[in-house]
Amino acid sequence: LALNGTNYEIDQRLYIGLNGIVDTPGFLLPIIFFTYFGRKSSGIALYTVSGIAMLVITVLPQGWPIMCATLFGRLTGIAAYGIAMFYTVELFPTESRNTAVGSCLTMSQFGPLLAPYIVDILGKRFWWMPTVLCGCLALLGAFFLIFVPETRGAPTPSMISKARDRKSFLTF
Repeated sequence: LALNGTNYEIDQRLYIGLNGIVDTPGFLLPIIFFTYFGRKSSGIALYTVSGIAMLVITVLPQGWPIMCATLFGRLTGIAAYGIAMFYTVELFPTESRNTAVGSCLTMSQFGPLLAPYIVDILGKRFWWMPTVLCGCLALLGAFFLIFVPETRGAPTPSMISKARDRKSFLTF
């Protein structure tokens, strides 16, 4: 989302500056959600809102409306990513937690690795395509999160055999 600013008809310096400012509340937002809601429902809500905010740019006029929708999508996307990382730590048992978190962090870096190419290649053809792709992937993440068990209030499993006992489907 930060790299796709070149495809919008907005002031690039302002857009990049606001992208940096949006990061801080995005990292703090999960703390508020964890206080009142579960990890699963918070993640689903934030991924869904982020995806919709990114998809809505296709119907907005160029300029401030697109910039605001993109920044809101970035804010909620950063918060959803924070919840996903925290969720990963709680979800896996102690004996495999380091491997699981390392694998998740490694996989999460494929997006930033591919982002410049996606923006350059797709952004030249259709200015809205990189952001819409991010929005679709956020909605896909929200869908897959439905199948993950809720960890709020549950003890962290210490062994893989104890982790298998958790309920996993459609529990909020």
